[in-house]
Amino acid sequence: MNVKDTIRLLKSEKASALMAELYGKEGAAENETRYEKVLTGFEQTFGDRENILLFSSPGRTEISGNHTDHNGGRVLAACIDMDTIGAAYPNNSNIIRITSEGYDKEVVVDIEKLSDVPKAQGTVSLVAGMVEAIQKFGFKVAGFDAYVTTNVIRAAGVSSSASFEMLVCSIINYFFNDGAMTYIDYAKAGQYAENVYWLKASGLMDQLACAVGGPILLDFSDKENPKYEKVNFSFHDYGHHL
Repeated sequence: MNVKDTIRLLKSEKASALMAELYGKEGAAENETRYEKVLTGFEQTFGDRENILLFSSPGRTEISGNHTDHNGGRVLAACIDMDTIGAAYPNNSNIIRITSEGYDKEVVVDIEKLSDVPKAQGTVSLVAGMVEAIQKFGFKVAGFDAYVTTNVIRAAGVSSSASFEMLVCSIINYFFNDGAMTYIDYAKAGQYAENVYWLKASGLMDQLACAVGGPILLDFSDKENPKYEKVNFSFHDYGHHL
């Protein structure tokens, strides 16, 4: 199934139901258009591919417990319906290439030359840091092409960077590790990238909230092995809109 076939599939009844589940009935049509644009962007940037795959990673909000992940506390958090989405496919090389809508410069990381990537230089540093962490954790990484777009607002406290990090982890986990990576692995890879390659203090709350999805309760009393559990709660059930 090529890009055009995938776009046609987006318009199917099953895909429309999935969009409504992810984004609500009001946001389904708008986000169907977003996915169509990301597929078209991939084709224009990297060419057509058979069985290209789509990935999504949400932003997040803290309902209670702001920054208590840094001091062993608890957090009630939830993902939001703003997300980072991408079309991706393995390129049978050691090179990761990521193009983001609205950004002229392509992110290119050679997996075998991570030491050549400068620190604190934006997205390229972040991707290199995640690759290094995932390899340190004993998982596989190989080259892939991805075209990405996001509507997670930057610098607004909804974790645009963690949303991107978890998208990259999801791509690597699916293509090269048969789903063996856990959400804790995702979060620790994002944290490592921010601490070591972005030179930025980061806990694990942002990454875990984006990775797990839905309302979750996080417990950081054991900093090396944080715990999380899904919470069966919806603001809409109580007449609220966050």
